[in-house]
Amino acid sequence: MSRQNSQPALVTLIRTTVLHYCIYLQPLRDLTERLTRFDTLANAFSLGSSIVILPIVVLYEKIKLGRLLYGSVVLYHAASAFCKVAPNMNAFFTGQFFAGASAVSIIYGYNFLFSAINV
Repeated sequence: MSRQNSQPALVTLIRTTVLHYCIYLQPLRDLTERLTRFDTLANAFSLGSSIVILPIVVLYEKIKLGRLLYGSVVLYHAASAFCKVAPNMNAFFTGQFFAGASAVSIIYGYNFLFSAINV
């Protein structure tokens, strides 16, 4: 008789343990999903910056330095504002892409400016 009574208690214990395990794992799944989105966000910024490096160097040699530097600053602020009002994550990633592209433009612009002043 004791075997029959202990088996349902064991099944109940296993079910309760599995239920608690699933309840406690849900925040971990959410955190993993958020980290994946954050990783995609960081990749969008670095992708935008790495794609623009070579064309920006050529543009800084052909176009006046001030115009391109001011344009990249304006583009950076516009991309940041677009990220703040983005309706979904895809639009946010697009804004981060353009923010990364313009950030590299700003960095190279100041590098060209300081090298022109010091030469």
